[in-house]
Amino acid sequence: MSILEIVKMVFPLLLLMGALGIVLWYVKRFSLPKGKSATSAMGIKIISSQALMPKKQVTVIQIKDKYLVLGVSDSSISLLKEFEAEEEITTQHEVKESESFFEIFKRNLFSK
Repeated sequence: MSILEIVKMVFPLLLLMGALGIVLWYVKRFSLPKGKSATSAMGIKIISSQALMPKKQVTVIQIKDKYLVLGVSDSSISLLKEFEAEEEITTQHEVKESESFFEIFKRNLFSK
């Protein structure tokens, strides 16, 4: 196998990878507003999620000024409860950004 045959084989592969990279860059750059994910661009925010069984969970999401409690399984999503946003829901496991791992560990080690 000569050098020319190797170049003929590798060049189309590199050309295809470059074209795919350009398409990916274009989609990322122009499909969503900067700094937003797909869900936040639509106004959906996941507040909390708790697994109940394998592939089954309860999830609380916020859509604009409403909170939805959803039952999620691998085959369906069911609305369990819907309520208006009177005040923001905070989770018990919310962590301050300034806390270190050791402080969180110490606080949770002795709490019951």
